[in-house]
Amino acid sequence: MRKKNVFICAKKILHIIPYIFFMSLSDIFLSSPQDQPLAEILWYDIFGRLSSGNVQTLVMSIESLGVFFLFTILFGNHISVFFDSIGTFIFSRLPSRRIWISKKVIGLSIISIFYTILYLSLKFSISSRRVIVWQMDRQTLFTLVTLFAMLFPMFATVCLLANWISIKHGLPIGIIGVFVLILALELIAILNFDSSMNMILNPLCFNIDIIQSVEIALAKILSELVYLAILSIGITLYICRTDIF
Repeated sequence: MRKKNVFICAKKILHIIPYIFFMSLSDIFLSSPQDQPLAEILWYDIFGRLSSGNVQTLVMSIESLGVFFLFTILFGNHISVFFDSIGTFIFSRLPSRRIWISKKVIGLSIISIFYTILYLSLKFSISSRRVIVWQMDRQTLFTLVTLFAMLFPMFATVCLLANWISIKHGLPIGIIGVFVLILALELIAILNFDSSMNMILNPLCFNIDIIQSVEIALAKILSELVYLAILSIGITLYICRTDIF
């Protein structure tokens, strides 16, 4: 049963390949090599080039937002599905809800890790075609590590929130709720473009300064991990106290 679940999750994760290929057709076939560091090209491919004042890359690109919604659609009921008609049967036999939900949260986080690795691998292979000469230098490696450490908790956090909402209201409402929240955070990022606090604390606010300073990168990564921890604790407490019967 566990092997079957792993196979199903892996199959779902692979859906990102045709999505990225379709959204990157112009970059794959029409773009010409640029005299620009690979790290910057990779960053701008993921976050776009929206700018305000002296701040570059405030928010995520449309393509990257689609990657978030794809993950939410694929795994937005990873936990909430157990609260349907089979909920009473399952939870009446659990020795501990806390252990069960903890395993589900950890499992979803692991799925988001593999999803992020595949996503970054695809974007890296596309971005590497757009530089005249590229090499895996320290800055490129730092950018990849930073992107991974920021994105995987973001994927897990967004999907956990969708699952939480879906428990009571269903997956469509969960996805809509996440969509509204993301749009609100994107708007806040734009309106407060000159705020360093907004860059660190707003999970959907970015600029290229993040990969130009180790301190800023660590602060941003820590904030994303804190949001994941808070939401994990919140959904755990909620499920432990929810009346299933």
